[in-house]
Amino acid sequence: MPDIGAALLIRADADSRSGSGHVMRSRALAQAWIARGGLAVMLGRCEQDALRRHVEAAGIRHLPMARPHPDPEDLDCTLATLDSLADGVGGRAWLALDGYRFDPGYQQAIRSAGYQLVVIDDMAHWPQYHATVLVNQTVQASRFVYRWDSDTVPLLGPQYVLVQAGALAWKGWSREIPPRARKVLVTLGGFQSAVSESVMSALRAVAARGLVEAVYVAGLPVAGTAVPDAPGVRVLPYADDMPALMAWADVAVTGGGISSLEAAFMGLPNLVVELTDNQRGNAEGLHEAGAALNLGDGARLQAGRVVGALERLMESQEQRVRMREAGRRLIDGDGARRILDVLKHQPRPDPVHS
Repeated sequence: MPDIGAALLIRADADSRSGSGHVMRSRALAQAWIARGGLAVMLGRCEQDALRRHVEAAGIRHLPMARPHPDPEDLDCTLATLDSLADGVGGRAWLALDGYRFDPGYQQAIRSAGYQLVVIDDMAHWPQYHATVLVNQTVQASRFVYRWDSDTVPLLGPQYVLVQAGALAWKGWSREIPPRARKVLVTLGGFQSAVSESVMSALRAVAARGLVEAVYVAGLPVAGTAVPDAPGVRVLPYADDMPALMAWADVAVTGGGISSLEAAFMGLPNLVVELTDNQRGNAEGLHEAGAALNLGDGARLQAGRVVGALERLMESQEQRVRMREAGRRLIDGDGARRILDVLKHQPRPDPVHS
């Protein structure tokens, strides 16, 4: 039943430095917002046309941002867009910030303008957070040390994981676990050249023995890198339907971002690589929960370690069954609903415009 009755502006970027994770998880929030009768718009920098089309296919209007924060044009453009949206919905509009650039001053400016603010964060790197609602969906969110305003509502932990609507369609599905795995999905969110070459070298070694059928989703390329290839490995520049690929696969190799959380929701046994420091909490948390195996820091990852871990996981049906069950227990897919239920009941501020 539609019950939001407000506009949501998402401010998120996707480029070769930040990858696509910020856009993808905030896209999931926007999908849930639209399903409950609201209007959702995304404002940001998006270098990949396929990703922008993916956003728009969900019914989310995408507006380009030419000069991101700390350029002053960013905040000015965000506030002007909020004003425009608020005019159409009786003055009530929310802003969701997903990214590492949005410092306390940026957050304060939004709140001072009379808007309600969601901050989606996984680093706790600012000295103070000025959100109406602060969301950290990482598995180890409870270990983060935050300082927030007295009126901030914190939502911390994997019960708030933002799962894409396409993945939610698989919620009642039961994954079959074959005696020996053959189908491997690799998605690292964007090419980290050393990591991708180590993983691809491992796939070459396993594929040479006729053991795998693999799909490698390349994502956003890093400047100056090329897509590595391997016999028996299908390379896709982008996946329009990642949940379907996760349902197809027997095992996966992912970064420690949103892909690792969605793999857990899909019950997909997974080897997780820490591509950035902020992914360590997810990788360690998924490993501790038994939903994935953490291969550690991608910068030090050797192909031989990937080969050994991949072959052992492919051989062990028992371990893959345990990982399937642990992932589904950890992430139930109701994160967006829980977040929106909280947003819906926040006190309405005075309208920016009468």
